[in-house]
Amino acid sequence: GHDIVISAYNPGWSDAALREKHLKGSRAITAATRNAGSKRLLAGGGACSLSIDGNQRGDSPEFPAEGKQGALGARQALVDLRGEK
Repeated sequence: GHDIVISAYNPGWSDAALREKHLKGSRAITAATRNAGSKRLLAGGGACSLSIDGNQRGDSPEFPAEGKQGALGARQALVDLRGEK
Protein backbone atom coordinates (compact mmCIF):
# COMPACT_ATOMS: atom_id res chain seq x y z
CA GLY A 1 0.00 0.00 0.00
CA HIS A 2 0.87 3.65 0.08
CA ASP A 3 1.17 5.99 3.05
CA ILE A 4 -1.36 8.47 1.69
CA VAL A 5 -3.77 8.96 -1.20
CA ILE A 6 -4.38 12.49 -2.47
CA SER A 7 -7.57 13.18 -4.40
CA ALA A 8 -8.56 16.28 -6.33
CA TYR A 9 -11.51 14.53 -7.96
CA ASN A 10 -13.82 16.65 -10.08
CA PRO A 11 -16.37 14.94 -12.34
CA GLY A 12 -16.87 18.10 -14.38
CA TRP A 13 -19.64 20.67 -14.19
CA SER A 14 -22.08 19.88 -16.99
CA ASP A 15 -23.71 16.58 -15.99
CA ALA A 16 -27.37 16.82 -14.92
CA ALA A 17 -26.71 14.22 -12.20
CA LEU A 18 -23.57 15.98 -10.99
CA ARG A 19 -24.22 15.54 -7.26
CA GLU A 20 -24.73 11.79 -7.60
CA LYS A 21 -21.78 11.45 -9.97
CA HIS A 22 -19.52 13.26 -7.49
CA LEU A 23 -20.68 11.03 -4.63
CA LYS A 24 -20.18 7.85 -6.64
CA GLY A 25 -16.65 8.85 -7.64
CA SER A 26 -15.70 10.01 -4.15
CA ARG A 27 -17.01 6.82 -2.58
CA ALA A 28 -15.04 4.76 -5.11
CA ILE A 29 -11.86 6.67 -4.20
CA THR A 30 -12.53 6.09 -0.49
CA ALA A 31 -13.06 2.36 -1.08
CA ALA A 32 -9.92 2.10 -3.23
CA THR A 33 -7.92 3.87 -0.52
CA ARG A 34 -9.18 1.40 2.08
CA ASN A 35 -8.60 -1.61 -0.20
CA ALA A 36 -5.03 -0.47 -0.90
CA GLY A 37 -4.31 -0.47 2.83
CA SER A 38 -3.69 3.27 2.95
CA LYS A 39 -4.49 4.87 6.29
CA ARG A 40 -4.88 8.43 5.01
CA LEU A 41 -6.91 10.09 2.28
CA LEU A 42 -6.40 13.78 1.61
CA ALA A 43 -9.30 15.06 -0.47
CA GLY A 44 -9.54 18.60 -1.78
CA GLY A 45 -13.02 20.05 -1.75
CA GLY A 46 -14.94 23.20 -2.44
CA ALA A 47 -16.39 26.16 -0.64
CA CYS A 48 -19.80 24.62 0.00
CA SER A 49 -18.91 23.28 3.46
CA LEU A 50 -17.09 26.41 4.64
CA SER A 51 -18.85 28.01 7.61
CA ILE A 52 -19.48 31.72 7.91
CA ASP A 53 -21.12 32.80 11.15
CA GLY A 54 -22.23 29.21 11.75
CA ASN A 55 -23.85 28.82 8.31
CA GLN A 56 -22.36 26.72 5.55
CA ARG A 57 -21.57 28.68 2.41
CA GLY A 58 -23.46 26.22 0.20
CA ASP A 59 -26.70 27.05 2.01
CA SER A 60 -26.39 30.74 1.16
CA PRO A 61 -28.66 32.19 -1.54
CA GLU A 62 -25.53 33.86 -2.96
CA PHE A 63 -23.87 30.51 -3.71
CA PRO A 64 -23.54 30.22 -7.52
CA ALA A 65 -26.33 28.04 -8.91
CA GLU A 66 -24.21 26.69 -11.76
CA GLY A 67 -21.84 24.95 -9.36
CA LYS A 68 -24.19 24.13 -6.53
CA GLN A 69 -24.98 20.47 -7.34
CA GLY A 70 -21.31 19.58 -7.65
CA ALA A 71 -20.54 21.47 -4.46
CA LEU A 72 -23.34 19.66 -2.63
CA GLY A 73 -21.84 16.37 -3.80
CA ALA A 74 -18.45 17.41 -2.45
CA ARG A 75 -20.03 18.43 0.85
CA GLN A 76 -21.78 15.06 1.19
CA ALA A 77 -18.52 13.29 0.35
CA LEU A 78 -16.92 15.18 3.26
CA VAL A 79 -19.74 14.08 5.57
CA ASP A 80 -19.19 10.50 4.40
CA LEU A 81 -15.44 10.73 5.03
CA ARG A 82 -15.97 12.11 8.51
CA GLY A 83 -18.10 9.04 9.25
CA GLU A 84 -15.36 6.59 8.16
CA LYS A 85 -13.70 4.56 10.89
